[in-house]
This record gives sequence, C-alpha cells and structure tokens, in this order.
Amino acid sequence: GGVVLSDTWEWDGVTWTQRAASTVGIGRRGAACFDPSRGGVFFDYVSTHMLWDGSTWRYLGAAGSTILSNHQIVFDPVAGGPVSSGGSELFRFDSSSGWTSMSRQGTFGRTEYAMANDPFAGRIVLSCGNGSSGSSTSNRFGDTWIWNGSAWTQLEQRLSPRRRNRMVFDPARGRFVLFGGDGENGFPLNETRELHTIDVLAEHRSYGQGCGAPAARFAPDPYFGGRPFVGGTLTMLGTGLAPAQPVVQCIGFSDA
Repeated sequence: GGVVLSDTWEWDGVTWTQRAASTVGIGRRGAACFDPSRGGVFFDYVSTHMLWDGSTWRYLGAAGSTILSNHQIVFDPVAGGPVSSGGSELFRFDSSSGWTSMSRQGTFGRTEYAMANDPFAGRIVLSCGNGSSGSSTSNRFGDTWIWNGSAWTQLEQRLSPRRRNRMVFDPARGRFVLFGGDGENGFPLNETRELHTIDVLAEHRSYGQGCGAPAARFAPDPYFGGRPFVGGTLTMLGTGLAPAQPVVQCIGFSDA
C-alpha cells in the first residue's frame, strides 16, 4: 500500500518550496547526492540516472549493467564522482559507463544502510543495514565501517541493530550525524548519534586581500578537500579572479 511520491522540493534554511511536480523515474528506494562536478543533484534508482540542475531534471544516458536500489550515494572528491555501496561492492558512477566497481569486499555486504562522506579526510562511513558480515546474515546490523580510499576498516563501537537509518557529515564540527532507522521488531528509532573520526583538523586563515575590485580571495573548497588534514588533499577555491590574468598565491604553515 501507500502512494509513491515523485515531486521535488528545496529547503532554503527556513521553508520547503516545491520545485517540480511528478517526475517519471523519481520514486522510492532511490538515492541522491549533490554532485559539484556536474553542478546539480544526482539521483539514481535501478537503471534511472538523473541530474537536477536547479530548475529541471534531465536524464543521464549512462550505459552499464549494474543496477542499485535500497542504497545511498555520496560524492567522493577522491574518486571524482558519486559513490555507492551495493551488496558487497563499492561503485563509482561515470556518465559514459554507469556504475563501475571500485572494490569488492568479502568482509560485509549491505543494503538499506546509512552512508556519508568526510571530504576533509577523504573518508566514507557506512553504518548498519541489511545484509551480511563475514559468515553471518541479518536484516539488521549495528556495525560501522570506514573507507579510506583503498580499504574498509570496522570500528569497535557498535550501535543497536537497525536498517533504513540516515547519516550526514557536519563540516562545521567535523562529525558524522546519524538519525533513526528501523530497530529490532521493526520499531522506529528516534535517536540522534554522532561519530567523530578525526582527532585534529587544521584551520585556514586569510591575511590581507588580493588586488582588484572585487578583491581576489582564496579559501578551502568544502567539496574538494575542505580544511587541511595531515595526509589529505587541500583544494582551494578562488573567487574574484580577473580573466586571463596571472595569479599568485602564498601559503604558510604554523603549528601554533
């Protein structure tokens, strides 16, 4: 039973506003994330791949035989595109070839999980869900895994078993925030939990200002690196730059 909704809404920090009515291809069990490389919101469900550019949905005619559902998607600047876990594999989306495998892990496999990306440290966190862990199977797990770009590592901390929970990364506080899910016996969990995986994040400060009007300015790009992190990659976003003019930027470091 129930009605499948396929409308599109935007939140401006105060109010929800409907931006599109019923759209063919949009519905339940799909997943979406903001994709800065494509300049819009990427949506995926089974063989439907779409991009919301702020005013309309358009189809991405990607090929490929891999189909995903009951999954989550995050944008990973290290992988250079949307990333999702399906069963026991981690996939990256490409406009020409669709979902391509990045890693096949024999340790666990999941659907109906929560997943979020920390662009500061290049880490993806996956928590709970329905599937397998080693030789065990269950429709609800309470474990948490971290992807460092090449391998998965399981955290010792465990949650009560759940599925269909949701998670985001809070860049202001450097924490993963997880909410809800269906607990044991199907009871909804209305709790909020946080996960902090990084001990120290550096800060960026600008001194002085650039030439020109408006003045040129550089700051860490939150979607491609964010705040500096030892062992990570820092990408700077430049604004107010004059076209076809040379640019000089000076960067200093301090342990104070």
